[in-house]
Amino acid sequence: MGTFPRPRPLSTLHPAVRFLHTSDACQTNEVIQLSCKQLTCGERQVQIMDSLIASGGLVAPGKWPWVASLSYMDRPICGAVVVGQRWVMTAAHCIMQALNGRSGVDFTKVPFYFSVKAGVNNIFTSDADTAKEPGTLAGPQVFRVANISLHPDNWDLALLELNATGKAEGFEFTELVQPICLPSQGEEFPASSRCYIAGWGSLNWFHDTTSHVLRDARMSVWSELRCKNAGLYRGIVLDTKSTLCGGFLYSGAPRPCKGDSGGPLMCLDLRSRRYKLAGIISQGDGDCSIARPNKVSFAQVAMATGWIKHIMGD
Repeated sequence: MGTFPRPRPLSTLHPAVRFLHTSDACQTNEVIQLSCKQLTCGERQVQIMDSLIASGGLVAPGKWPWVASLSYMDRPICGAVVVGQRWVMTAAHCIMQALNGRSGVDFTKVPFYFSVKAGVNNIFTSDADTAKEPGTLAGPQVFRVANISLHPDNWDLALLELNATGKAEGFEFTELVQPICLPSQGEEFPASSRCYIAGWGSLNWFHDTTSHVLRDARMSVWSELRCKNAGLYRGIVLDTKSTLCGGFLYSGAPRPCKGDSGGPLMCLDLRSRRYKLAGIISQGDGDCSIARPNKVSFAQVAMATGWIKHIMGD
């Protein structure tokens, strides 16, 4: 039987340790105990007063720390959502139609054209403008995309792996950057769910005014039957395995608009008090008008959780 090596003296572990006074016992008879804490998700790190996108409300920093912005050639095009230290999700059409819908280009072959910015409310604020000062919240974090995975069944889902070379392992989780929780495979979100959307999209149907500051709004989730019936009414057969529907029937209700695609539908789990990623904004009303009721389509995440975790290696 071999012998174990003797532990190294504390003074040799780090230069700063030499300034510490060591003792065989605590003079106060108190005990210091270290424990590991599981990485959390879907939790805010700042205290926010909830308030109630076109006609949505402005968002306080840290309210939705997993909401990110996706840019193509450094131009913001869509929303995104942080799901891991080096992983982000968005809508597949945000990737494949990055050039305003022009076809013939496989953007999965040029992932470095895309970048993700998280931890910022104003997407046109530079890092220099938000340099961290003592007592302030952490600043934005920007990464180029290294790999793009599209859902194998052509669902409107894209999983982006960040290029973390030279920057630790990816996002540094702070008060302004946190991952949202993934739902369990097949998890359902009933119509009574407390859900929200957030984004930097257009503020009217002319698409001539966009929001530089993150906005959010409450969002209603529809039942599967209601979603199917809404599709049939418009002559569309909706695959409710890959699609969630939401929206309000009253005129003037908030809804996502151009530029909000790829952002999250985030629902509060009442048991854990954490937010889960129920869907990815896929398609809203084309005119973004607030003069009539609306229906919004989301790419459903719960039916793709297995695929997501497989790609992420979890």
